[in-house]
Amino acid sequence: MVVPRFIGAFPSVLTVEAEVLRRSLHECSVASWPVLEPGTEFVDNWHLEVIDDHLEAVTKGKIRNLIINIPPRCTKSTKVNVQWPAWEWASRPQEQYLTASHADELATRDAFKMRLLVESPWYQARFGHQVTLRHDQNAKTRFVNTKNGHRIVTSVGGSAVGEGGSRRLVDDPHDPKKAMFSVPALKEVIDWWDNVMVSRLNRPKLDATVIIHQRVHELDLTGHELKNHPGKYEHLCIPMRWDGISRKTCLGRYDPRRRLGELLWPARFGEVEVVNLERSLGSYGTAAQLQQQPAPLGGGLIKLAWFEAYGAPPARFDRVVQSWDTAQKDEVLNAFSVCETWGLLNNQHYLLDVYREQVDYPKLKKDAVDTAARDRQRYGRLDAVLIEDKASGTSLIQDLRQTKGYHAPVLAIEPENDKVTRAATCSPTIEARLVFLPEHATWRPEFENEVSKFPNSTTKDQVDALSQYLNWSNSRGVIIDLSGQSTAVGGGSVADAMDAPWNLR
Repeated sequence: MVVPRFIGAFPSVLTVEAEVLRRSLHECSVASWPVLEPGTEFVDNWHLEVIDDHLEAVTKGKIRNLIINIPPRCTKSTKVNVQWPAWEWASRPQEQYLTASHADELATRDAFKMRLLVESPWYQARFGHQVTLRHDQNAKTRFVNTKNGHRIVTSVGGSAVGEGGSRRLVDDPHDPKKAMFSVPALKEVIDWWDNVMVSRLNRPKLDATVIIHQRVHELDLTGHELKNHPGKYEHLCIPMRWDGISRKTCLGRYDPRRRLGELLWPARFGEVEVVNLERSLGSYGTAAQLQQQPAPLGGGLIKLAWFEAYGAPPARFDRVVQSWDTAQKDEVLNAFSVCETWGLLNNQHYLLDVYREQVDYPKLKKDAVDTAARDRQRYGRLDAVLIEDKASGTSLIQDLRQTKGYHAPVLAIEPENDKVTRAATCSPTIEARLVFLPEHATWRPEFENEVSKFPNSTTKDQVDALSQYLNWSNSRGVIIDLSGQSTAVGGGSVADAMDAPWNLR
């Protein structure tokens, strides 16, 4: 630690410390950590200092436009969105921040944490003579200090008309679950950036822009800016595993790793944790979110080689579930209705049977009752019946719940996102070899033909039923009431739901 030189009276220890912290963002970040995360141990790592060095370069005017790509949960938001602005205010209280994220709550969360830090006794004791917040402009999403510095929060798609700043700070502009496989979701962010945020700097020739996020697609905001504005940005790209690429910015080479596959932060994310992440994200998600190198999807979205095979099914299952994808209209004979019966055992999913027929609604209802009775007799249980709550599915949900003798809980599923995104979300489960198909089944060739060609397949009903079941099972999002009027939503526990008493008609 370099002790600063002072002229005049000998300064207090607190004054010396404040001066040291003002001169080093990394020192200030380490010192302020207990204020932000009391009771949580700070684990330092080289990438944190690298990020701090580049943010300091923004403060000093050496860098005006900076993109940082880094895996999730690597302290990026706390560092870039909370500690850096608070540190800048300690010597440049006039700076004005316009900050955004893909969700209001995320942008608000970080603004609130910055405000807590600035108002903390620790910060005020060291920098309070420079920074004091105005009481009449001190909300979570908009606060102003007495030197006219401010922080204003917006979100992707939100309006920033009339607002501006000396710092455009965008953290996680994309929702990974939506953007990774959805061109419209990507386009929404790009349109917002090009049409709303493009003119929000107070002094375009002097002010700074910092974009930080995990990569989600080759057409995400990073890809868009690097392609359309070559040479404009310093690009700090930090993969979870070192990929052999020696990268540098205007500050020089920044990644000290030299062994292929060497982990970014082994003290927090060791080999076991990273392997679990890779398995959960799948190959495409790993390349994008962990390695910061998204690549176009090759071939079908779901590979047949990912499925495992089974001969005789297990003698028992932890759960047996039907997943229905019904025809889009109540009375059409040229559209298929599909029911897939799934068995779950030890976190492995067995596709037991596929019903796929072109039927009118009365026959659809009869077949739904018959397949439920068949599965209960064949497997000794039927724990849930998932039906998409639209078109003929809505009628089927209502009628089955009122059918005497239909002893199975009917769950109305309200799907989020489009068909491709839903399939992509469940694909890591298949890639992890957790989904099993029977070695011999008359319906298997037709099922595999549709799956292998999806999303370019002529029909998509079997994939819809597949993704509906896997996403429901993986999210464990079920709310059950005692009347049997149950709806699948986010949150909750499937295990709890399956143990709940049912008022069966």
